[in-house]
Amino acid sequence: MLGLVLVQVLRFPERTGAYLVGASLLPVIVLASIVTRMPSCPAGVVQAAGSQCYAPITVPALLAYAVAGIGGAILTGVALRRLF
Repeated sequence: MLGLVLVQVLRFPERTGAYLVGASLLPVIVLASIVTRMPSCPAGVVQAAGSQCYAPITVPALLAYAVAGIGGAILTGVALRRLF
């Protein structure tokens, strides 16, 4: 993925931020779509081995992952602009 972004940055340096933010948000969108289809696990209840649910910490972790991804994309974009 980084190689694709670097090739695109060389061709279109003005689009660096858009490529990096898009690359960082794609996993967040996929994870969010998975989480929205699953029910949350009730607190304090042990689930059966075959049941599928997500822990209550999943949503805050997903938000933190999104913020970290956007922050990393911004920092990488700044570094790439200084290099090229």
